This record gives sequence, structure tokens and C-alpha cells, in this order.
Amino acid sequence: MRAKKSQSLKRRVTPAPDADRTFEGNAALLALAAPLLPPPPRVKEQLLARVRLAAAAPPATPAWRFEPVGGAEGWVPLPFPGVRMREVTVDAQRDTALLFVEMAPGSVFPDHEHTATERGVVLAGDLQMDGRALGAGDFYEAAAGTRHERIASRKGCTGLLWVGADAWRKWRAALVAAR
Repeated sequence: MRAKKSQSLKRRVTPAPDADRTFEGNAALLALAAPLLPPPPRVKEQLLARVRLAAAAPPATPAWRFEPVGGAEGWVPLPFPGVRMREVTVDAQRDTALLFVEMAPGSVFPDHEHTATERGVVLAGDLQMDGRALGAGDFYEAAAGTRHERIASRKGCTGLLWVGADAWRKWRAALVAAR
């Protein structure tokens, strides 16, 4: 029977008449001339196990997410006139939250304690905080346990804040309850 398979393969494989065949062409001809053997049962079992595992896995998190942050939806109601915040993203596993903040001209954010580190970047406008004047492109970091004294904006301000997710969750609940 083996002779028959070899003969049938020989009939299917017709070498190119060109004597200067490439390495890839010769390799392809060798592959076609090899006997057809089923894979060992262990290989089939491993492959099927991987297929089952992949089918049972939860869908992968999208690698990209795009969302307008200045839209009308998603703002957290605050009891401070002219100040609004919106969650951009919260990652509880890494204990981080990114917030988009807008302050209207003349608005003030009251004194508060930090239970976690807070980092901020002024994107546009002006901000007065702890005796300093910040403008577009300025960064600040306030360590856990520090206190912010009166934060104000004369002309209005837009910024991003990075805070601890757990601290943000508790602070947000307190803010919503205060309204």
C-alpha cells in the first residue's frame, strides 16, 4: 500500500523543468513527497484542550477605548457652584481613577484632606492652589495625608486628576450624599 501512496504522490508532484530551483521550491516539493501520517493522539488531545480553553475564556478587553470627556453625560453632581467632575476611567485593581475637572471662572473648590495621593495636570486656564499660580501644562502632586487649602480659578480651568480608586469611590459617595 505504501508503494501506491508514493506512486500517487509522484504523479501529483511534477518538478519544474527549470534546473535552477530555489531552496523554497525544493523544500515545498520535499514536503509534498513526504508520507501522509496522522498526528499522534497526544497532539490532537492537546490541540482540542487549547481550543476548549480558548472558547471558555472571557472575551478580551478591547485594546482601545475612545470617548469624549467633555460631553453632557457622566458628570458627578458636586455641591460647589461652577465646579464639575467626570470619571474618565476607574481601575479598582490598580487603585487608580482618572477624573476630568472643569472649573468656571471665579469658582472655588473648598479645603479638603487627601486620603490617597492625588496628581493633577492643568490642561487649560488658570488655577490658584496652596499659594501657587498654575497654568496650562503645569503638574502637581499631593501626597496622602496632605490638605488642600482653597483652590480657585480666576478665568476658568480644565484639568485631569489621578487619584486612588478607593479614595475616589468614598469621596464621590460623600459628595453625592451632601447634595
